[in-house]
Amino acid sequence: MEVNIMSKTALVEKFIKLNIKAGDSVYIESQITSFSFTSVQGSFFIQTLRDYLGPEGTIISNLNSQVQRIVIYDEVKGRNRVVNTYQSSELAKYLANFKDVSISKSSFYPYVAVGKYAEAITGSQSFDFPNGPNSPMARLYELHAKVLLINHDVRSMLVHNYCIESHPTSVIEVTNGIHNAKLVNYLNKSNAINLFDVMFKEKKYKRMFYYTKDQDNTLLSFSLREYVDYCNSVFERKI
Repeated sequence: MEVNIMSKTALVEKFIKLNIKAGDSVYIESQITSFSFTSVQGSFFIQTLRDYLGPEGTIISNLNSQVQRIVIYDEVKGRNRVVNTYQSSELAKYLANFKDVSISKSSFYPYVAVGKYAEAITGSQSFDFPNGPNSPMARLYELHAKVLLINHDVRSMLVHNYCIESHPTSVIEVTNGIHNAKLVNYLNKSNAINLFDVMFKEKKYKRMFYYTKDQDNTLLSFSLREYVDYCNSVFERKI
C-alpha cells in the first residue's frame, strides 16, 4: 500500500509538471505500437488522473485509433482500394470500464469520456461523420481542454484534423458518409509549410508544450485551443 501511495504522489507531481490542473478536461492520445503501460499501470494512471482532476474534471479519448492503411483488391470495382485498420487504445478501454462512461455514436471514430462534461462532449457526434461543429473536438476546443500525448508523435495526432476544418477558409464536403468524406480546403497549399519548423523558429514550442516522463512513457501536454489557434494563424500568415 505504501508503494501505491508513493506512486500516486509521484504521478500527481507529473500532472502538475504537465500543467494539468484540477477541474481540467483532458483529451488523451496514445501510440498503440509503442504503448508500454501494463494493464495495472494503465488503470492506475487513469484512476489517479481522475482522482486528481476531481468532480469538475473530464477525461476523454478516441476509442478506435487508425493502425495502418492496407491496399486490397476490390473484385466488384475491379481495382485496388485503401482500407484503414483500427485498434482500440488501451487507455480508452480503461475509460470504458467506468460505470458513468459516455461513448459517442460514431461508427469509425467513437470517443469515450468520463467526468463532468462527458455527455456534453460525446453526445452530439454523428454516426457516420466524426468531425464538424458537433464533434468531440469542437466541444473540447470550447472547454479549453488540455491534450495529453503518451508515446505519441505530435505530427500525427487527430487534433490536426480539427485544425484544418476549423479554419475559416475550410469547406467540408460529405458524400455517402464517412467512407467518401473529404475536406476541400487549403490543406493542399499547406503541404509546403512545415508547421513545426515555423513553431521552432518562433520558439512557440517553449511556451506551448509541457514534457515529462513516466517510467518508459513520454508525456507531452498542451492547450488544445492555444495549439489550434496557433496552427491556423501560421496557415493564415503563410498561405
